[in-house]
Amino acid sequence: MNPLTLRQQRAAADLLHTNCIVTAGAGSGKTRVLTHRFVNLLANHQEDPNILEQIIAITFTEKAATEMKERIRQEVNERINQAREKQQKENEYQWRRLLVELERARISTFHSFCQKVLLEYPLEASVSPSFNILNEWEAEMLLREAIQESLTDVWKKEIERPTWEEWLVGNSFSSIEESLQSALKQLHSLGWNVQSLFDATQKCAKQLEERHTLRWEEEWTPLQSELKQSANVILQVKKPGKNMQSFIETWPWWESRWQKSKSVTEQITLIRVLLDTLKGFWGKNNNQLKENMQHICQQMKELLITRKYLSIEAKLTNILCPLLSQVIQRYQQKKNAKEAVDFNDLEWKTYELLTQRSEIRKRYFEQIRYVLVDEYQDTNHIQKKLIDLLTKDTDGNIPPGKLFVVGDPKQSIYRFRGADVSLFTQTRNEIKLHGGEEVILDTNFRSDPELIVFFNHVFSHLMSQDEEVPNYYEPVKAKSKDTNSEVVIEWIRVPQKKELTEDLSSHEAEAMMIAKHIEQLSKEGIPYKDMTILLRKMTHVKVYEQALAEVGIPFYVVKGRGFYDRQEVLDILHFLRILVQPNDRLAWAGVLRSPFCGVSDETILRIAMDAKWEGQIQDWLTQIQVTKAEQRKLQQLAALLDRVELWLGQLPVADLIEYLIEESGYEEVLWATSIGKQATANVKKLIYQANELTGLPAVSISAFLEWVEQVSLSQQDETEASIESEDSPSVKIMTIHQAKGLEFPIVYLPGLSDTPRQNHSLLHIHPKWGLVVQMQDEKGETIETEHFKQVQADEKRLQWEESVRLFYVALTRAEKRLILSGSATPLKGLLDQNYQWSTWLDGVIGYHHIDEQEGIWSFDSEHLPIRVHLNFENTVKSTSIHTISKEDIFNQYIAGKLKEEPLSIHIDLFQEKRVTPHLVAVNVTKWKQLVNCPRKFYYQEIIGIPEIMKDEEIKILSPNEKRKLPPTLKGQLVHQICEWLMDPDVSINELPVLIEKACDQFQLTSYDYPFIKGEMDPYLQRFIQSSLYQEKRKWKKIWREWDFTEEIAGLRISGQIDLMVQDQMDHWQLFDYKTDRISIQEVEQTALEYEPQLQLYILAFQQKMGFIPEQATLYFLEPDQFYSFSVTKSWLEKAQIRLQETANLLQGEPELTRFIPLVGKRCDYCSYRLICEGENRG
Repeated sequence: MNPLTLRQQRAAADLLHTNCIVTAGAGSGKTRVLTHRFVNLLANHQEDPNILEQIIAITFTEKAATEMKERIRQEVNERINQAREKQQKENEYQWRRLLVELERARISTFHSFCQKVLLEYPLEASVSPSFNILNEWEAEMLLREAIQESLTDVWKKEIERPTWEEWLVGNSFSSIEESLQSALKQLHSLGWNVQSLFDATQKCAKQLEERHTLRWEEEWTPLQSELKQSANVILQVKKPGKNMQSFIETWPWWESRWQKSKSVTEQITLIRVLLDTLKGFWGKNNNQLKENMQHICQQMKELLITRKYLSIEAKLTNILCPLLSQVIQRYQQKKNAKEAVDFNDLEWKTYELLTQRSEIRKRYFEQIRYVLVDEYQDTNHIQKKLIDLLTKDTDGNIPPGKLFVVGDPKQSIYRFRGADVSLFTQTRNEIKLHGGEEVILDTNFRSDPELIVFFNHVFSHLMSQDEEVPNYYEPVKAKSKDTNSEVVIEWIRVPQKKELTEDLSSHEAEAMMIAKHIEQLSKEGIPYKDMTILLRKMTHVKVYEQALAEVGIPFYVVKGRGFYDRQEVLDILHFLRILVQPNDRLAWAGVLRSPFCGVSDETILRIAMDAKWEGQIQDWLTQIQVTKAEQRKLQQLAALLDRVELWLGQLPVADLIEYLIEESGYEEVLWATSIGKQATANVKKLIYQANELTGLPAVSISAFLEWVEQVSLSQQDETEASIESEDSPSVKIMTIHQAKGLEFPIVYLPGLSDTPRQNHSLLHIHPKWGLVVQMQDEKGETIETEHFKQVQADEKRLQWEESVRLFYVALTRAEKRLILSGSATPLKGLLDQNYQWSTWLDGVIGYHHIDEQEGIWSFDSEHLPIRVHLNFENTVKSTSIHTISKEDIFNQYIAGKLKEEPLSIHIDLFQEKRVTPHLVAVNVTKWKQLVNCPRKFYYQEIIGIPEIMKDEEIKILSPNEKRKLPPTLKGQLVHQICEWLMDPDVSINELPVLIEKACDQFQLTSYDYPFIKGEMDPYLQRFIQSSLYQEKRKWKKIWREWDFTEEIAGLRISGQIDLMVQDQMDHWQLFDYKTDRISIQEVEQTALEYEPQLQLYILAFQQKMGFIPEQATLYFLEPDQFYSFSVTKSWLEKAQIRLQETANLLQGEPELTRFIPLVGKRCDYCSYRLICEGENRG
């Protein structure tokens, strides 16, 4: 690893006793600096046994916290190696101790930190000691209910009803709901309660009233005089033009009405009438007269509007502030009923606790010696206040060295979540005021030098040169001066709409051009995995998917999908839908594609074309011609439907879903995938949701599906980027927000000509003005009071500045190459008046500098020009050739729109499709399966064949037959309870409580408790009597359920070790619990099948921790037998050879002949024995 630069070293080591803020540009190594500072603090207090509790490191996502902990672990391992090389045994021992205890390190998100504080002081914080944390969708649903109920209450009240009705009528109910939600989020971000808001609003209203009264007294009478004088001058013009004549004819009538007018409303109407006559061109000599009159009218109109609507707004705020208070109170009651808090509560209640209980604040202030905060530019006001409470003493002073924050204001792109970039500048000034220092990291180690030149050129124009503003830009340095590339930046000019055929949109043309460009780079030898497409929003992602698919480019969309868009959730919802809506073709297609059936798209197409979706599955089988394997899958689905329908209407929805999962073996299929843990958790969450419902949705499938549809509407657009397939050999598509913190060799940034949607809300909470309400007149036009215009101006400025920062984040993700695309939209007006990024390029570089003949665009004579692509062949759809894709046919048939006429379809449409899944990431269970039988792994994981049974094995379970706990679920429950029992502080007397706790964790219904207890009791009693449990207090250290994800031999392997123990001689042992139902005679053979799993555990542990346990033991609970493997050099070498062989297998071509069947006893009960030649060979 490269040594730290001088500036990095200063922040990480030299200023340990000084408060420090690190301003770090993209690619400057800011997280590395924070990691080194953390480890240097450990080094300074190495002998303090409590130092890990005295340092807290805060970041903004769980993923970032995990990565930070892993970086610290790597650095500690490096310190161990250094101590060993220098033969510093005591130093090495201390670092090893810290490595072992690193799990205690307080590295977390704000929310996780606050959760632990509240759990420590639940009574003082007025929360339930066993509080739950609501998911975002749950919180939003409850908040919507609270808003709707509160609005109904306000509507019934007579107080100020005309004002309230007028405002309601002028706006839609949904926009009012959304505005109230937005206002509550702003309230939390500012760290205000409703009383603070009301006080600020009242103070503002009083100031505005005083200012307006003064202006009225000073300006109103003079303005009327000026109006009359200006009118008289116009009336004296001898030869007025047509437009001017309109004013002259209107004036006498207008003046008479004006003198008689009594109300402000009437006067506003008259001013508007007069303004309507002041239009058009009045001639060269008279146009100034018109403009003078317009100016006077506008001033009078503004005074009148302020006079009228200040009082109306005051009445509205007097309604809205209590309304917000009522919503909060109702929402809190709903949360209390569930003994739950939301994410905002975690921060707010912690803030209240530390503010109101000085002794608790003092305890945390004294206990925590160092506070490190990453990505500080993303903080909101309440988070800033929490940091202050932890770092400032009662006099507001920060002890030297206590606070260390890193961030980059230029990358603050989370205003929609409440982040306020100005807090970075505020904190920087506070740190300097208290004797701290700022360290600026201005070297970009990520990007090509030519890219950095481009960044500096663009953002020195778009950002400010004022150091005190958030969008301050200081030119960045490159790690080297020279580039190794001939092309670094490219621009794809997308044709204007008028240049395209009618059936091709600009986005389609752009996507096709990008696909062609990617295809060209691939032909040049650049792998797909190096390329990433960044989008502002996922609005047009389908267009890019289709364009890439058309030219055969593999891609992976990091959708950050909502819960109800998860495939496993959709599968279950589709199954439920066909139970109550058997004519729903889309639901049938989803079920047929899912693991519930698993037929090919070709079979689904046959059902649509030949059976026309009519009748039942048995009817389809008589009308379609498919392989026997496909017939068997459909027969299995029919049998499953028969079994589930027996319970339809008899079981609650939650229990019916559980029964479906059990009977189908769906959960076992999920666990066999690389995302099995997450997918299974999603299924359990869906069951939990159904179980928590009351009323009709709890018992009616139709009502439950309607409820799901309502809930899904409240999902957030985006979540964190998935890391499941980040190493797959495909082009990645993700949003810019998802890409933040990441880097890619080649970045495509399309949509430069898109105009982003502006944020509009009826309510704004402003730090200065308080609650500002958007009002409308009787015509529905927005009323712009003085402070409303100021708020709007502030909002536009903040949105534009954040748009610039978003552009900055997007561009700086590129390491080697950046491809921009969009239409050549000319700049009109100033840069900060335009929101299309393509206009910025015109303003900063100028489209007139493009040399179309040479295909270059120069912006700096001393550096590489931008390569320009004006068009690609075949980007415009041809109307002379009729083509139709398989997806087109399928989608049309699903919709019932495809004509019954012969189609020219390529013969390979109905051939076995070749599936090449992502095989770099693998979990331990799948790897064991691969080692034990590559052929079974091929059937199950590579081509996705569901487990196959003979016809006589397909059995319909009678409702009266005894249920059994599925083996996988039983294993999970036993593992979990054994893990809890190994806690030295947990006694055997707590076993009943632990079983109940496990049932709750796995969302099992309460009436199943006796059944579950009976199923698990034999295993748990044997475990309690075992030497492992009986001697648990003798172990020096116990690690339970140790998760890992390690890259070994080119594979990313994840798994969980049940138990690691250290004896009094400092020897480590690994234990793995097994719930297989086997006899004593079968222990050795079964242990040998599990040996690869243990070997992988040991290799992962060695790589992560730097040392090796001496023994790996399997504990089979069914016959109560231990089987141990000594971790010798030869045993490890065997493991490494085995791992490399399987890695080669996974990374090669997924051909059947490469995955050789291993014949043995397991073939007798293998679910693929009907199609595997291994059975015949045996």
